[in-house]
Amino acid sequence: WLLGGAGHDRLWGGAGADLLEGGAGDDIYAVDTPGDRTFERPGEGWDRVCASVSWTLGDHVEQLTLGG
Repeated sequence: WLLGGAGHDRLWGGAGADLLEGGAGDDIYAVDTPGDRTFERPGEGWDRVCASVSWTLGDHVEQLTLGG
């Protein structure tokens, strides 16, 4: 489990399935495993997932970027 702080965070769990929670601020999540999960609460900034696997955005995450 990776937990960001009150500022802008970049979270990458690395190998294996991870829970990524950004907290307040504009956060970027790097998703590279289908088992990864992101968690955001309402009103916690503009958040983005950069995924190298097929991905569906969770609640309160505003942007998805797909790459290989």
